[in-house]
Amino acid sequence: MDADTRTLMEACCLCPRECGVNRFVETGYCGGGAAARVNLHRLHFWEEPVISGTGGSGTIFFSHCTMVCAYCQNHRISQEGRGTERSVPELAAMMLELQEAGAHNVNLVTASQFTPQAAEAIRLAHARGLRVPVLWNSNAYEKPETLRMLEGLVDVYLPDFRYIDSNAAEQYSDAPGYPDIAKAAILEMHRQVGHLALSNDIAQKGLIIRILVLPGLHNRCAPYSGGSKTPWEQRPGSASWASITRSTAPLNSRRSTGPSRRKNTRRASHIWTSSASRTTLSRKWGPVPITRRNSHDHEIEHI
Repeated sequence: MDADTRTLMEACCLCPRECGVNRFVETGYCGGGAAARVNLHRLHFWEEPVISGTGGSGTIFFSHCTMVCAYCQNHRISQEGRGTERSVPELAAMMLELQEAGAHNVNLVTASQFTPQAAEAIRLAHARGLRVPVLWNSNAYEKPETLRMLEGLVDVYLPDFRYIDSNAAEQYSDAPGYPDIAKAAILEMHRQVGHLALSNDIAQKGLIIRILVLPGLHNRCAPYSGGSKTPWEQRPGSASWASITRSTAPLNSRRSTGPSRRKNTRRASHIWTSSASRTTLSRKWGPVPITRRNSHDHEIEHI
């Protein structure tokens, strides 16, 4: 860790909260300390088709989070912090292990609170032979300055865009200023990697935006629900991609729920969506044809 990064973490300002704690002495608002903490790493087959493909996505689930979502299905990892501290060489070894297992990519899930450690690990993994694309799978509650640490290291950005309503963001995720912060972060991601590029139907470089739809709150959460509060005012072109998901645990019952169910995404004109979300797209763009490929429900482990 270089001197500049160490200075950032001694009065932490990595995320928009800028809580200012010395991460070498105590934990920040996110729960993270000086060392990265990981819950698990494994092949994951139920991401978007261009990510999981047939060989799976090599996911590394980081503990803790910069947001506190009331509906989080991985709350034991993100909020309870379950996991084990890992050194930079250990993180790099995980990446190489997943590549050896046949993963199409290395998928860093909720690593924002450990951005410096993740960046260092990617560099080390590249030096040791990592060839598959690296994905940054985040909630978009990030600072452009912090994302610049990843420039040239991350190939595909996979951010959520969760809210267009600041009050909803504070109520359900304790994330003040989320809409503007996420827009700025996503624009920085796009500056770095551009539009999505595929090879053999697998993402190699670019941006995919996941749009969260919460039950009864689509007009406060999905940025394509109508009105003028969208990050981009034009209809996406042939190189723009979105994935609409309702992958959430029920409010007030997440600790007692069994295995979560997630609608596997469907591709239609470069948009993946569950059938329940078609009205959201249609309201903004007109009728959206949905193909029947990959339309089954699949179980995913409730971690």
